[in-house]
Amino acid sequence: MQLPWRFAVVVLVLASLTGCRSIEPAAEPAEVRWEVVGTSVEGRELLATTLGTGSQRVYWLGGIHGDEPEGGRELERLVERLLEPDIAARCTVRVLADANPDGTANGTRGNARGVDLNRNLPAANFRGAARRGAEPLSEPETRALWADLVAFEPDLVIAVHSAR
Repeated sequence: MQLPWRFAVVVLVLASLTGCRSIEPAAEPAEVRWEVVGTSVEGRELLATTLGTGSQRVYWLGGIHGDEPEGGRELERLVERLLEPDIAARCTVRVLADANPDGTANGTRGNARGVDLNRNLPAANFRGAARRGAEPLSEPETRALWADLVAFEPDLVIAVHSAR
């Protein structure tokens, strides 16, 4: 089975960041424990897990726009790769599977209230609007994402978006 080119690029980027020389399947897959870090407007769970033990800390945001499903499609393969000894020993990766489960379920860019969660995060130039929310972190999904991200203290954040 051939991996999509976008996934292959991401794996190569992670491998280069962590100093990995090869990417070979792990002999024994470790148990992955997903935890609920928050809930969406419609009550869907936001799930995250931490993989690896290395000093390089990477936060992987698998999806924030519900109409960009690429991050979720390859999530299982990504987790398998992150469990491989060469990668797991060099980096600690926090994976938030989907920051917008309502948008994913509904096939919409925004959450159930129509807010683009990517535009609802704290920023010096934030300006409230219907599509961005009245204020930063006004949405339960972005509050959960932000709290999880800040608590993890990553060196690098990777947010998966569509190449469309």
